[in-house]
Amino acid sequence: MKIGELLEAMKESPTISPSFDGVDVLMVLLLFSQKNYPLGRYTLREQLKLGPGVIRTLLRRLTQLNLIKPVGKKGHILTAEGEKTVEELRSVMAEEKKLPESELSIGGESNYGIRLRNTADKISDGLGQRDKAVQVGAGGATTIICKGGKLIIPKIGELNVKEEKMIRETFKVQEGDTIIITSADNDLTAWKGALAVALNLIHPPK
Repeated sequence: MKIGELLEAMKESPTISPSFDGVDVLMVLLLFSQKNYPLGRYTLREQLKLGPGVIRTLLRRLTQLNLIKPVGKKGHILTAEGEKTVEELRSVMAEEKKLPESELSIGGESNYGIRLRNTADKISDGLGQRDKAVQVGAGGATTIICKGGKLIIPKIGELNVKEEKMIRETFKVQEGDTIIITSADNDLTAWKGALAVALNLIHPPK
């Protein structure tokens, strides 16, 4: 299932806003994909800092869509369809990693990076990406694109030697990629900020 189809399917009613957003959906699916054991509601609440009602609704809808399934009383795991959906997401969101603080960090001690395939042409000045990260609590975001074999911060210029070395050693950068680095006061918010930016590039609002 493509991410746009998933987000539309997660809505129970076209007239009632869900209690969660697209970033919450991504966080839950990605967390399931990172674990090789069932995850229960308490674990999800603790790791994602979402309310109990939000978690219950997300699990119910994902189960109804056959993306996760319960395993006794231990929790839920991804189904084969859920794994395919994550693979579809990974076809664009190729890498995501916690990063050390660097000259590219803006707005917090915790930093997270995501490499998005074939999205560089969607970037103008990087301000839209920063705004999306800030909307979910991040302190800021740095957007880097790969064009003509060069790593560039839009409207600013090429990375310096130290910055480029760090990015190329961290990510398997390819032509047309976008690297998003978000910063926040904690790891969860930095990750959430990066996902918010990624989701906006993958499935921009209509």
